[in-house]
Order: sequence, then C-alpha cells, then structure tokens
Amino acid sequence: MKDTVNTTPHSNNKNSNTTGAWAEQFALDWLVQQGLSAHSTNFHRRLGEIDLIVRDEACNTWVFVEVKYRQLNAKVSGVESITTQKQRKLLRTAHLFLQRTNDHRSNARIDVVVITPHNDNSYNDSTLPRSEEPLRSTPKPCMDGHLHAVLNGYRILWIKNAIY
Repeated sequence: MKDTVNTTPHSNNKNSNTTGAWAEQFALDWLVQQGLSAHSTNFHRRLGEIDLIVRDEACNTWVFVEVKYRQLNAKVSGVESITTQKQRKLLRTAHLFLQRTNDHRSNARIDVVVITPHNDNSYNDSTLPRSEEPLRSTPKPCMDGHLHAVLNGYRILWIKNAIY
C-alpha cells in the first residue's frame, strides 16, 4: 500500500468515472493513513456496489465506505446525495459481503467520506447528522462521529457509522 495520498489534479477531468476513481483512491489512501487496512474496492453485486471495503483492526470491524466527491458549484452536498434507496443498496450489499466472508466475529459499519475542494465556501455543518459531535483530531477507535481534515487542497469529511 502507498505511504502517501494520491493528489493528482482531477478538476479538469470531464469524465465523472475518472473523477470518481480518483476520489475513491484519494479516500482509500487517506483512510490507510488513519490506520485502516485496505481490503477491496468497487465491490459489485446485483444488489449494488460498495466503493471501498476496509478493516479497522483495532475495533475488529469491517468498514464499508461510500465515497462522494463534490465540486464547488454542486447543488447537492455529498451527504445529501445518498438517498434512502442508495442506503438500502449499501446495507444489502454489505450484508451480502458479510455472508460471503462467513465472519461472525467481526463488527461492521458503513462510513461516508466526502471530498471537496478546500476553498468550498458552501460547506455547511447543517448537512451533518445532528446527533454527531465533530471530532477535531484523530477519531478514537470504534467511535461514531465525524472528522474534518484538509489535505493537499481538499477538504475531507469522514462520517463514521453514517448509515445504519
């Protein structure tokens, strides 16, 4: 696994698949730096797709990650773009993954990582779940909540246990 986060500029990319792939790799590299272990990317099944699957070994937890990238002029935030239908698909696909691994001892959670350019003045904490307390430093193991970070010109919002 890489020791650095991929910061290849992508703002000029016209292809949303390319931007999405870049954002997923950026998020994965950053999550690995936060102490999680990469397992797989783009887990596709008939029920849906999960962008990233990582392990939080400190918590004995499978973490299923939905990654969203938003430009400055996005009309809908990354968090708001995860519809009820998308949440159901994530839950079903995560459940299927857990059935296939036959791992009955691990915990599981679904996290969301939203990446936006750092100078995004439209960023607003009102889009976050009200029950969460923002963490201003490295999150404690197994804790719900969210973490704000800025890296190489991008704002990262990591919401743990975002969908349940």
